[in-house]
Amino acid sequence: MKDLEETAGLLTTYGSPLYRDHVPVADNAFVARLRAAGAIVATKTNTPEMDAGANTRDAVWGATGNPFDPRLNAGSSGGSAVALATGMLPLATGSDLGGSLRIPAALCGVVRFRASLGLVPSAHRLLGWAPNWISGPMGRCVADVRLQLAAVAGHAAADPRGGRAKSDSGIRQFISMAWSCATTGPFAS
Repeated sequence: MKDLEETAGLLTTYGSPLYRDHVPVADNAFVARLRAAGAIVATKTNTPEMDAGANTRDAVWGATGNPFDPRLNAGSSGGSAVALATGMLPLATGSDLGGSLRIPAALCGVVRFRASLGLVPSAHRLLGWAPNWISGPMGRCVADVRLQLAAVAGHAAADPRGGRAKSDSGIRQFISMAWSCATTGPFAS
């Protein structure tokens, strides 16, 4: 889970020393939908302070380097992309305004999906950040990204631009399918 998403009972720093000890009391809609589908939030991934930057370094956790070339450190969702590329996580989350999902995924060889505005609920728009800010799924294969997208897509009352989507009857299989790429893809043992 990118360290911008509010996670009940788990440290959420937004990459900022101002929030170094911040532990939310509730999940935001994005996280709540993932948990309702059976996801387990294993960790938080690095982001620049307040997600403002085309890099993955902050004063709280330091820098996240690209696993293939340490000189590359592009995109604010780099912590998520690195966690996927190194096999630390089967799924991850990211956000995008100007390439923060797309660039780190490309540099790490993982899959991401920048959804249409309003398809995935975003608490970031409520904070006064850019109205076209997108939260989205990341994974090691298209099937896993599709699975996560199906779990989170749809209208959220708190998101003024939230869309309406049909629910996917296969969401309850989230956990059993989330590892499908790990057993059949490049990380298969």
